[in-house]
Amino acid sequence: MIALKKTIFGFLLLSFSSAFAQIERDKSWQLQLLPSVFHTPETSWGLGATLLGYHTPKDTLTKKSNVQVFLDATLLKQISFQSDFNIHTAKNKYFIRGSHDLSKFPEFYFGIGNNNDLDHRCLINIAYFDLKTDVYRKFKKNRYLGIKLHHQNLTQLDKPIAQEGISLDDMGYISTGLGIGFLLDKRNNMLNPSAGHYVETNVLKYFDHTHSTGGFYNFRVDARYYTSFKKTVLNTNFYAVNNIGTVPFRMMPGIGGARFLRVYYAGRFRDNNLTLLQAE
Repeated sequence: MIALKKTIFGFLLLSFSSAFAQIERDKSWQLQLLPSVFHTPETSWGLGATLLGYHTPKDTLTKKSNVQVFLDATLLKQISFQSDFNIHTAKNKYFIRGSHDLSKFPEFYFGIGNNNDLDHRCLINIAYFDLKTDVYRKFKKNRYLGIKLHHQNLTQLDKPIAQEGISLDDMGYISTGLGIGFLLDKRNNMLNPSAGHYVETNVLKYFDHTHSTGGFYNFRVDARYYTSFKKTVLNTNFYAVNNIGTVPFRMMPGIGGARFLRVYYAGRFRDNNLTLLQAE
């Protein structure tokens, strides 16, 4: 397993090095490097670097593309290497999107469901590899159909523990999902939209490679609407996830983090199903 992770890590570094070497030779790309210093209860002090890339196509019909790479390391020897990209081919015929996360990073675990106590949280040490890839093809203006791949491999680094209100067994797993998706994207800007709307629906079948549970089915709807007046932008979002089957804990939909009700810690509440409406 360690050898495999080192091979994957080396392959990703080589791939990104080759890609960015090509980007630097392409004048239509702009790059920005942003360093950071951070401190969290889980990690102590850490250093990070973010590389942002933006591509402006020569024709006005093709939407802009972007790529982001993140690398963080802490004084406690924790590390996280992540990336995401959104690529539009000429005249938006294809939209290719993906991300990866290769990390050895701790996080707080609060249990499953709505009725959990903040004081009963426990810190778990995990290492994981997450890979997502979507390939969409345009069939009508701003409308796409495509295939989706999602793979996640998680290893629990500390021994299973039991804490008041929380029971932790062996939480490691390997799960792979394949499915189809529909996308309608009429935003005026992918990264900083101020007008338009976005709707994505998908269904995936996940296969469990670890526990022989039969995997699970995942159904998701993500609808967003943007409008602006003067210098204020209103963003509303309806998001719903329904899972059928046995779902690994970290693949359950959750509240918190940078995407969903971000006043909460990521994963503060999680369960098989989630429905939320948010606006800002």
